[in-house]
Amino acid sequence: MTDVQQATRRFKDTGTLGLLITHANQKKTAQTALNKLMELPNQTEPTQIALNKVMKLPDQTKNTYKIDDPDKNGDLSLKKDKQSQIETAAEKKRTHFLGLTGAWGRLGNHMFFYASLRGIGDAINYTPMLSRTDPILKLFEINLNNSVSTFTLNNNVVKGEKCIGTFTKDLMSPMDKTTNITVFGYLQSFKYFQKIESEIRKEFILKADIKARINHIFNTLNITHRIKVGVHVRRGDFVHRGGSKLPTPSYFYKAMNILRQNLTNPVFVVCSEDKKWVTDHLRFSDSVIVHENVEVDFGVLMSCDHSIISSGTFSWWTAYLTKGTSIYFKGFPSPPLLGCITPSDYYPSHWIGLE
Repeated sequence: MTDVQQATRRFKDTGTLGLLITHANQKKTAQTALNKLMELPNQTEPTQIALNKVMKLPDQTKNTYKIDDPDKNGDLSLKKDKQSQIETAAEKKRTHFLGLTGAWGRLGNHMFFYASLRGIGDAINYTPMLSRTDPILKLFEINLNNSVSTFTLNNNVVKGEKCIGTFTKDLMSPMDKTTNITVFGYLQSFKYFQKIESEIRKEFILKADIKARINHIFNTLNITHRIKVGVHVRRGDFVHRGGSKLPTPSYFYKAMNILRQNLTNPVFVVCSEDKKWVTDHLRFSDSVIVHENVEVDFGVLMSCDHSIISSGTFSWWTAYLTKGTSIYFKGFPSPPLLGCITPSDYYPSHWIGLE
């Protein structure tokens, strides 16, 4: 098996899974279990007040959010607020704005924030406020040329999702256009952006230097012209985390055998931060291991023709952005996350689930 390895990382991950934000009407037992898992306090206080304490946010009841002009302040206010206004030509007619109370976690989480906010904004004809310093900008050619840097967002209403991976239809409901909206939650459902899927795919185009590195890897491995199946093995922090059941080697064997039977001479491109595990379990004559850094690994996987994924949003997005068959691990999520992530809202119906 050929091994492509590079020790340096191009950027540091922005944090761990982050904070789980839920509605006050969640079942008490599920909320208590999730709070313990995510190390959140029990939300016995009004939802937004408790959220503000956890996130150390200003009082949202003041209904104001101001972004000063970075050109006049040497980008100091931009660094402080880390927010900008994306306004494409098609959105210029919109007069009300949609933002987030915060963005937590790593790359996959941020991709959901971006795509879902775009989808919600499109559904209710609001213009989304998005971050200029988001980690997705290190990987994708997202256009920020038409951003608006000076405006005041006031008369603000805070709306939240039902739970971390459950589609909240109410967020897509038309508003009377008399208020701006701030959304809190993870927004991890493809249903928020399924109506603008083609636009999202056009946004998530790899930067030129990442593309060049991936082409070099494929050429070095002599697999450029072969049918490639990306295999992502998430382990790391998931090994000891409740609610994040990990697939066994048998799951990968089943998935790989299905694709071997249906594809002509495929090569399995395995990416994982756990090199020893994949070397011990996924070393085959038709597989290669690639692991460099977050951007390159993601780009390699999304540049494959088909996908086999394990757990987590990084895996999810690599499968979503490929155009072929996607096989996912049905064991994720497991309790207590299973009570908050709805599989039919999280996994597209045409994906194949295995255990």
